[in-house]
Amino acid sequence: MAPITLDSFAVTRNAFLPEEPPLACLPDAYYRPWETIAQNLPALIRHRELRTQVKQLPLLDTDRLATEPEWRRAYVALSYIAHAHIWGGETPEENQILPPQISIPLLAVSAHVELPPVLTCAAVNIWNYTLRDPSASPTDPDALSIPTTFTGTESEAWFQKIGTAIEAQGGSVIDALLSAFHAVQQSAGKSGSGSLEPVTAALVQLRTCLGDITRTLERMHERCDPLTFCHQIRPFYAGSKDLRAAGLPRGVFYSSDALSGGGGGGEWLQLPGGSNGQSALIQLFDVVLGLGFGAGCGRHDDYYFSTRACTPGPHRRFLAWAAHMGSIRALALREREEGRVGGAADADSKEQKRLRAAFVGAADALSAFRTKHIQIVTRYIAMPLKKSWQGSVQSRSLPLLLPSGLGDDGSKGTAGTTMLEFLKSLRNETANTARLAAD
Repeated sequence: MAPITLDSFAVTRNAFLPEEPPLACLPDAYYRPWETIAQNLPALIRHRELRTQVKQLPLLDTDRLATEPEWRRAYVALSYIAHAHIWGGETPEENQILPPQISIPLLAVSAHVELPPVLTCAAVNIWNYTLRDPSASPTDPDALSIPTTFTGTESEAWFQKIGTAIEAQGGSVIDALLSAFHAVQQSAGKSGSGSLEPVTAALVQLRTCLGDITRTLERMHERCDPLTFCHQIRPFYAGSKDLRAAGLPRGVFYSSDALSGGGGGGEWLQLPGGSNGQSALIQLFDVVLGLGFGAGCGRHDDYYFSTRACTPGPHRRFLAWAAHMGSIRALALREREEGRVGGAADADSKEQKRLRAAFVGAADALSAFRTKHIQIVTRYIAMPLKKSWQGSVQSRSLPLLLPSGLGDDGSKGTAGTTMLEFLKSLRNETANTARLAAD
């Protein structure tokens, strides 16, 4: 098989982050009305001026977006404005209808970048950062700046920096995984005699990578306050799916009629909000270990399907390509052909054992990452929801932000999935994969 071109999948040395930092602002002054709002969201939300500013927006055409970085920046700006409009008022009930000056260009931009018209992981972590120093690496959260936030708080910026740095750290393993996929396909060929060493080496490198991103995730506590995140940041990431209790019984109405003012043409959409599960990097790790959508996970298939749909189109196609290259898991678990004799059989057995041990190590590392994620969710959502924002020390330093959260008990995540119980089932499934390989 001819080598693939990673450019066609928007995969770079930074994994699924762009090769160069994304735009922090659209360069064409024509789009200044969008940027004026997007870059001032914290103040507009705090002073309850956002809806007035949105009403005064002109309906801008997307035809002047000239490059992919510009389309991506437009998606970030518009999806942030849309979510601020929905969740930044006194109650979401009054914000169920997105006005045409937001919904029409958001629908067009989302179609171009092949994402639903809602805030996703791509808007939060993939296309919403800059580097303080051009020579710095995005793998270091301290090297990042975040152009667009809802609250302007250090907690929100740090949350996003951690997520972006984790994405960038995946770049260290992409080339090795490509070699592994090609080796798997060769091994599955007619001769079945391909070397297992590239696969083993990739799994060892994957284990190291997962250790690095787990340690980065552990740094969340350094600058992200749990109460602030839970009550003032998390609500903005919510979508419009299964949120009747939060005031969106029908979802959100996306106006498509420029003359209707939101009262004419359009449709109601119920969409998941931003979630780390939408990360193409984490989905790739699942593909490598034989987990995820299409891997026979049964009760988890709906989750994997919905998260894949909220991943940029080129990244979805890369994940589909990787899944069709053959199963690393099956290769690691298979018994090598019988009937070989002498040194060849011994060497073959040793190679297979090394592969299986490397697979167990990578699966254990992914399980450990998911355990750390569960701990983060517990600390930043489950526990703070038991405490009131009103009257807290944090509320005195951040007045006039959201009067309340999602009106929920934290059982569901922003993407609409049952949260802790579900995350534990994913972790257990990953751990079981490691145990199966170790037996």
